[in-house]
Amino acid sequence: MYVANGTKSQVIVFSTSGSVVRTISSSGACTLNRMRDAAADASGNVYVANYESNDILEFSSTGTCIRSWGKKGSASGQFMNPYGVAIGTDPFINSGKPGEAIYVADSNNDRIQEFTPTGAYVAQMGSAGTDSQPGTFTQLRRVAVDANGNVWGADLWGYRVEEFVRTSSGYTYHQTIPNPIVPPGDTSTSVFNEVRGISFDASGDVVAMDTVNQRVDVFTSAGTLINNCGQRGFTSTGDFNWPRGVAVDPSTGDYWIADTKQSDLQILQPISSPSFSGCNGIAEFGVVGTALGDDDYPYSITIGNGYAWIADTRNDRVESWNLSTHAAVSFYGTKGSGGGQFSTPAGVGIDPTTGNLFVADSGNKRVVELKVSAGHVTSVVKTFTTGFDQPYGAASNGQGLLAVANRANNTVVIINESDGTVAATINASDVTGGGPKSLFNPENVAFGPNGKLYIADTYNDRILVYTLTVA
Repeated sequence: MYVANGTKSQVIVFSTSGSVVRTISSSGACTLNRMRDAAADASGNVYVANYESNDILEFSSTGTCIRSWGKKGSASGQFMNPYGVAIGTDPFINSGKPGEAIYVADSNNDRIQEFTPTGAYVAQMGSAGTDSQPGTFTQLRRVAVDANGNVWGADLWGYRVEEFVRTSSGYTYHQTIPNPIVPPGDTSTSVFNEVRGISFDASGDVVAMDTVNQRVDVFTSAGTLINNCGQRGFTSTGDFNWPRGVAVDPSTGDYWIADTKQSDLQILQPISSPSFSGCNGIAEFGVVGTALGDDDYPYSITIGNGYAWIADTRNDRVESWNLSTHAAVSFYGTKGSGGGQFSTPAGVGIDPTTGNLFVADSGNKRVVELKVSAGHVTSVVKTFTTGFDQPYGAASNGQGLLAVANRANNTVVIINESDGTVAATINASDVTGGGPKSLFNPENVAFGPNGKLYIADTYNDRILVYTLTVA
């Protein structure tokens, strides 16, 4: 078994019993760069889909670089973020005779490309399209080859698998599975795929960030789904790349989105009538970087007193933006564990009474309360460390209670702000009406206008609502 460990830039080879056989690292001209997939041919040579560098790398069975091919582009033999790689037998590759071939899921070119084992281009199949267009892809992810040499592509945002049949004259589209296609749920009980950010509009509707479905979902306070907007993409406002945070501007009703993997902020204007009317794109700003106005993996967003604050996670800081001008105002924090420092801050929340900013400083296992004024941090008020070990979200009810989403321990901890003691721990064991009686990686919390606590039970794909009683 061959596992592409993109974060560590390694390919790990396991035996079928699970023992590590070897680890393949960058070698010679083969530089691994956040690769997504790996596969081996009959001789044990390993082919790697080198996602960031837009090429295919070939290693010997012992980990020595043999060759690489491809570069960024859309011409034949070029790639736009190759995501999957597979080895199969093409029945016609050797002048009409069978032979081994390399198949690449060229994700952002929305196509599958076939190569000889030495990297010579052979053919391609598929093109950009929509889920209503057979033989097209919308964010292709993986490729597989069956015993007859027919090629299958797993189309992530088309919610389908496409088959192309191999004949002596080339490849032709054959079928789509499933038929009909089943898109993400659009009912009140089947909607989320990793819900994270939670906010509220002036009507008390719940506005939630549906991360893997790449959209905002809106519910009435009773839990009825009434709107959603946004989609996977990179070209227009409302195109997202794994967004995690959402906050509602109380003056305009606009949604501010922390579009995490695109490292920018977006503003969407909801179309209020009729239901399921979507949103208008208003603005998009911010690029990857460290200067004021730049972001790197913004994970959470909150709004208060005319400013939006984001957890600028990989820059280890919080950053503020003026709601009216859409201009960056300040940032606060550096990498570390001391005062004025953060380590992977994942969540932000505003105390509705004091206006203080709470930061879930996840890497330092603490929540930091900051006094802010006109978009600037003026002082550290208090630091909370009891009852949690991986805080990812923090919210104050403005009446002395701080809720902390403790992701690693699958709990939400309620803290007394006055002395930092634990007032209660929520683990969902009391959930009624079906569903898991536990939390699974809860990543955010928010207090609604009704005073109730809303929990983004992220990997259980649901929002739980609790009433807190102060003793």
